[in-house]
Amino acid sequence: MGHSPGEFIPSPLDVIGKILYNNRNITQFTHKKQGSAFNQQYVGTVAGNPGGIGNLTVPSDDLINGPYGAANKASIEKIISASLSSLPTASDNFQPKLELRVFYNTNGAYKYRSASTYATGLANALKSHLTSASASTGATSPSLNTSTNTTALSTFASQIEVTSVNSNVGDAGSKPEPQSEPQKLIDNALYNYVVDCWIVFHNTDVTDLREFRAPSTQAYSYARQITQQTQTIST
Repeated sequence: MGHSPGEFIPSPLDVIGKILYNNRNITQFTHKKQGSAFNQQYVGTVAGNPGGIGNLTVPSDDLINGPYGAANKASIEKIISASLSSLPTASDNFQPKLELRVFYNTNGAYKYRSASTYATGLANALKSHLTSASASTGATSPSLNTSTNTTALSTFASQIEVTSVNSNVGDAGSKPEPQSEPQKLIDNALYNYVVDCWIVFHNTDVTDLREFRAPSTQAYSYARQITQQTQTIST
């Protein structure tokens, strides 16, 4: 059947929009949207103690009491806040996970062929902290004076994973041009003392496209800071 000239024909989006608008005051309804077109969302970074090399310090102590302890506390609050918003949305076909990423590189030019023991220990310490009764609360405006949360993310422990990520985007045997000495020091800090945290949205109905997991801007920022710190100490 036809319709009169000028008659408004609603599109599917018009229908959905009307339903959402008409039910805007129903508290049981929750509207969520993904922050980007990709299946992952950056939520925070923590850094360890360069003094940890040679087992001079313990990752579990460095997380809160190390040189980046105050900044780590603020990051932990943000991680918990973002996780409490995303992890509970899990369903049969939608499985968000919090990945605590440590990096390695199988490129023949690098010596970081497996994840650092110290960085992995720092990531495990972070997971334990996030799922413990003494974890920082998730706050809208995080502060360095953290309170305690008796539940933290313990309910979602199965959705939190320490993940080793290969930073090599090419052939495992390929070798790039020789690196500068400053870049080598930054790489050393990135692979040994940084844990990058991302929420990954797995949809079981969609083929995994294996999106590349590159270190965040903050991860590189910490690596540069750690490099400067170690150079200052050495001089």
